[in-house]
Amino acid sequence: MKKIFHFPSVTTFFLIVATIILVFEWLRPLPIISDTNNVHVFGLYFAASLLVSYFFKSKAVKFIIKAFTFLLIIDYLFLTSPLLSPTWIEEFFSQISLGVNLVSLEGWLSTTSFLRTILFLLLLWLLSYLLHYWLVTANRFFPFIAMTIVYLAVLDTFTAYNANYPIIKVAFLSLVMLIVSQYEKRVRESFVSNKQELSGKWILPIVAAMLVAISVGVFAPKSDPIWPDPVPFIQSALGNGVLSDQTTRKVGYGENDSVLGGSFVQDDTVILEVVSQEDVYWRIESKDVYTGKGWERSEASVYLPLENATVPWQSFSTDAVSTETRQVTVTRSGHSGLSKVPLPYGVQEIQSEQTGAIFMLDQFSGMMESEGGEYQWLTYQVDYEKPTFNESALRKDQGSIPSEIREKYLQLPDTLPDRVGNLAVEITENENNTYDKAKAIERYFHLNGFSYQVEDIPIPEEEEDYVDQFLFDTQLGYCDNFSTSMVVMLRSLDIPARWVKGFTGGTEAAEQPPLPNGYKLYEVRNNNAHSWVEVYFPETGWVPFEPTTGFYNPAEFQEEQQENEAEQEETLEEEEEQEEQVETEEEVETAEEEDESTATVGNNNISWLKVVLAVSVLIGIVLLLFVIIKRRTIRSWWLTKSWDRLLEDDDIEKAYLTIVTRLEKKGYKRQKGQTLRQYAVELKEQSGMEDFYQMTLEYEKWLYMKNKYIDKNQWRKHFQKIFDQIGA
Repeated sequence: MKKIFHFPSVTTFFLIVATIILVFEWLRPLPIISDTNNVHVFGLYFAASLLVSYFFKSKAVKFIIKAFTFLLIIDYLFLTSPLLSPTWIEEFFSQISLGVNLVSLEGWLSTTSFLRTILFLLLLWLLSYLLHYWLVTANRFFPFIAMTIVYLAVLDTFTAYNANYPIIKVAFLSLVMLIVSQYEKRVRESFVSNKQELSGKWILPIVAAMLVAISVGVFAPKSDPIWPDPVPFIQSALGNGVLSDQTTRKVGYGENDSVLGGSFVQDDTVILEVVSQEDVYWRIESKDVYTGKGWERSEASVYLPLENATVPWQSFSTDAVSTETRQVTVTRSGHSGLSKVPLPYGVQEIQSEQTGAIFMLDQFSGMMESEGGEYQWLTYQVDYEKPTFNESALRKDQGSIPSEIREKYLQLPDTLPDRVGNLAVEITENENNTYDKAKAIERYFHLNGFSYQVEDIPIPEEEEDYVDQFLFDTQLGYCDNFSTSMVVMLRSLDIPARWVKGFTGGTEAAEQPPLPNGYKLYEVRNNNAHSWVEVYFPETGWVPFEPTTGFYNPAEFQEEQQENEAEQEETLEEEEEQEEQVETEEEVETAEEEDESTATVGNNNISWLKVVLAVSVLIGIVLLLFVIIKRRTIRSWWLTKSWDRLLEDDDIEKAYLTIVTRLEKKGYKRQKGQTLRQYAVELKEQSGMEDFYQMTLEYEKWLYMKNKYIDKNQWRKHFQKIFDQIGA
């Protein structure tokens, strides 16, 4: 009977294992330089394929084992039906068909993760065959070793991947492989008669010398580079070519968040067209594991089809939160490449009239995908309950936190610097409940000089923590910096929180189609990609918070709005109310004094007191009428004096926000998610407020560009023109 199993020699088995380790070094950078996850699965598949290629002689056996392992991995990563069942086979081929159709329509960049995974596994299968040939038949390792070192060197130079130690490991392992390979070759060709003598006199001394040389190279002091860095020259020569700064990415939604930081290039591509009564935040997913560099999921995504269009996943309890029923219609643009289905908070039902469209939901992260129908140009309707959270209820929401919530959403890396937690304690030291602590941290970024910026954003070094760098070193970044920092600080206070990403509400389309009353068409672009924070309350559920400077919380908070309106009204009319109260108190005091005097004096003084009382009342009435008639002038005078005092005290931010508050009170409402620049442009185009637009530009320079000079005289002129236009 023909043998189907082959037992390798010790040296050959060592070479096989070393080759597997080298291939793992090829796979390890993929999560950082691309959107590839589950690299350990791919590495194990390659290892199994290479070992099967050597241990088994029969080609049929090799094929069966590799093919079955291939199907097991596809089943583990994507499919939910029993392996090789009729439904499993149908789902397998439908996914392949979907991926091929997308490639034919949109190109390779728009294909599905399912098809990309199949192609990658086939590539690893082919690689195992080639390396087996080089290893066993040709006994040639040098080309593969050289390519590995060049590959790691290029990634270390031009990407965020740090390959210092991988290169040392590969160099040492490669030298050992070359020595062992030569030893095996000499033994095969009978160049030596004594293997022990060869091992003792040649191999062991060379390995020892290599260890000493590498140790000296790693631990010995090193001088600074004497040659200029060629990377900036190459980048400037190639511009935005393939070797340009890989830390600069195009803005938009992406699934790989394992390494945050770096700059973004703006992209105005429309990805969603929304017919709605208002702009809302569009939630896609949440992540729970903070690594010190970025975010990952503790569980793989498992998508299950919806039943009867009902969405079972909810972020908050509709029983504990007052809601208002709303409906939106969303069209996902075919040019976006977005495979997810963004959803508003409080989603109840989702359905599409497109033939064959199926919605799949991941219960862990709340992420939804669609299958069937026109994959890219997808139109769907969503019924949702718009939440309004009650601040008093949130302050009292101090129930016990379930163990599964604590386990997932209090996780922090052991390497997190202590000063991050110390800062969180300092910020919240005067608060005694979860809600006020969360609001204190949310406000901290708005009030302490943190700047929103998408260019020239550094990536932390190997030993640096992403949050620690942002809080204490740079204090500038975009939404990922702000939201991640808030989540980490909350977790350090034993408050469950998670990192959420999706899109802000976008802007109203320039050309509005005929729509029902109250509805508008909004355009959500790649530039609206955003991340924010959700905090867990035992009775309420997950409540959104917005720490990023220049953005507003996507949810409504009932008491907060009432208190803010009361504070604004009190500030604007304080002088008028004070004068009215003074006059009223004077009248009452005068009347009481005269009543007492009347009771103690004789009848001869009664007439005189009546005259004095009548004159006092008359004067009070005249003063009261004067205040009522001139109340706008008095209010304008008070506002001008108060605003001028803020300007003299260099409280530029409060002075600017005072104008924004007054504009909103006069009916110039600022939309949720609308930046100050967008708000100013809208008022300029619709109401001719050129002065407010110019003030906004100067305020942004002062706030974001560290240009701390403000022409106060010019600002006073802008201020006066604005108030002349809208009225005090």
